[in-house]
Amino acid sequence: MSNQSRRFDVIDTIDQVITAAKDEGIVQLSTEDQSFDGSHIQLQGQQVINFGSCSYLGLELHPALKEGVIDAVTRFGSQYSSSRAYISTGQYDELESLLSTLFGGHALVTATTTLGHISSLPVIIGSNDAVILDQQVHASVQTAAQLLKPTGITVELIKHNDLDSLRKKIEKLKSSHRRIWYLADGVYSMFGDYAPLPELEAMLEEYDQLHLYVDDAHGMSWTGVNGKGYALSQIKLHPKMILTTSLNKAFASAGGVLVFPNAEWKRRVRTCGGPLIFSGPIQPPMLGAAIASAKIHLSEEIIPLQQRLQQNVELMNRKMNAAGLPLLAENEAPIFFVAGGLPRVCYNIINRLLKEGHYVNAGCFPAVPMKRGGIRFTTTTHHSEQDITELVDAFAHHYPLALDEEGSSLEEVYKEFKLTDKRPEKPRLVFRNPAKENVNGLQIQYSQTIRELSHHQWDACFSQQGNFDWEGLRYLEDTFSENPEKESNWKFHYLVIKDNADEIVLATFLTEALVKDDMFSEASVSVQVEERREKDPYYLTSHALMMGSLATEGNHLFLNRQHPQWKNAVLQLTKKMRELQEKSGANSMLLRDFVKGADEELKTLLLSEGYVEMDMLDNNVVRNLD
Repeated sequence: MSNQSRRFDVIDTIDQVITAAKDEGIVQLSTEDQSFDGSHIQLQGQQVINFGSCSYLGLELHPALKEGVIDAVTRFGSQYSSSRAYISTGQYDELESLLSTLFGGHALVTATTTLGHISSLPVIIGSNDAVILDQQVHASVQTAAQLLKPTGITVELIKHNDLDSLRKKIEKLKSSHRRIWYLADGVYSMFGDYAPLPELEAMLEEYDQLHLYVDDAHGMSWTGVNGKGYALSQIKLHPKMILTTSLNKAFASAGGVLVFPNAEWKRRVRTCGGPLIFSGPIQPPMLGAAIASAKIHLSEEIIPLQQRLQQNVELMNRKMNAAGLPLLAENEAPIFFVAGGLPRVCYNIINRLLKEGHYVNAGCFPAVPMKRGGIRFTTTTHHSEQDITELVDAFAHHYPLALDEEGSSLEEVYKEFKLTDKRPEKPRLVFRNPAKENVNGLQIQYSQTIRELSHHQWDACFSQQGNFDWEGLRYLEDTFSENPEKESNWKFHYLVIKDNADEIVLATFLTEALVKDDMFSEASVSVQVEERREKDPYYLTSHALMMGSLATEGNHLFLNRQHPQWKNAVLQLTKKMRELQEKSGANSMLLRDFVKGADEELKTLLLSEGYVEMDMLDNNVVRNLD
């Protein structure tokens, strides 16, 4: 939202969003406990039930794992400080043997799951291979895949679980690539939904070049024979498949494991994988815990733990449905995601639940799209029926209140997430008020031409701001209409928000136009794109809804900051923009031009609405034309 620099850094966006969440008191928290009992934690002086743990089977408190740690540290000390390329403790051999039996493949243990991806992908995927990423595959997999790009390996992205898109990509790539790797999760960590593994197995048989790389970190332990995980509960370890999973989470120890269908792939990654040469190992105490956990998995003891968890999952699903809460996925996974929408809506719900004694996670950007945030929570074997019942009761009470307080509605949530309303005839959710077009007496005057607005009132707001006074906009409307080129035809939208005394609180204009997607890119990037546009004029262009226009520059937003309703007026503006975007099908929305650092309060408000700050192109000002 500034005009100082031409580079938009995604790190800045992540920084803004997570810092805002931290300021709300819902991320980067620290417990205040002296010990853990599995279900309760102390936060900000309050004891709350923890619905954020990924230790689904509760093995972190199992006596055998504790004893495994104590025995290992007694025998081997707190660490064994050597790269595995030189020497490892014999614990590794024992653990990998147990895991190979568990998974029915060739297991290689790594210090973390992320380092496992970084070890394997650059070694296994060759220079003439191609990679296709599921849009929702875990960030650790995507990070490792980015290491392939500088070597010239093709890396492409498809929509989540979109097998039609996958098939089209395979058909496109198969004539020019030796192997095509599809990278996916078994159970997706945010929504708790599944990869379509039986269908993917059929595609492995259909396409000789297709290979599958599955991260089943969140599917581990709670399902499958011996807790081998969701992926291997659906399909066998295919000769063209690599399975990765975590020894944290439900396995309750440390590290990651790669499971190969043949010994040669394991040998090659063990020998050439960067982190296996240059990074440190899992330390003896946690190897002791991992060995103990593996033995539990290979015993009958894992079965009642899985059954106990499934009882909690079934109870949670049943009660959430009875309450009419919009779950994104309903299955046997212990991960739940209730759709919320904008960040401020999610923060409101989470803070309400926290005050009631329930800790849940924020499922917001960058883990999910900015406007499709939600409340992510889990259940474990530590939770009682009463714990789950009290959480759902609190959810059912506070969810509609939070939506109402933030000017949203359940209908908006269903629309944004493209959900079908499956609520019972008499849902427990009770809304005090429907989402309102007008808030606290503010009235929106909307028009598609400047000719319908008061010449005097508009110029009182904008005559000194740029070339978009009343006459200037009339000229732009006439110029950018009824032209043969679609990029030269714009749609104009005018918004004037007044209070009951007819005082203008906010005024602005928006345009819909075809824009070049590289307009904020480095010049070198645009040069290459323009070469492509010589043959395809509309290459990398999209339909945008923006404040102001491509032919105007300056402060396009009149906002009376002295008015007590200015924040509500801004929220009305962003709501109207969402409606216009949905109606027009615009790919993006842009609010401009703001001076960086000039209004932090407005920036925070817009961030809560899903808008992030980015740098615009540099200004050039000519002060003397003589």
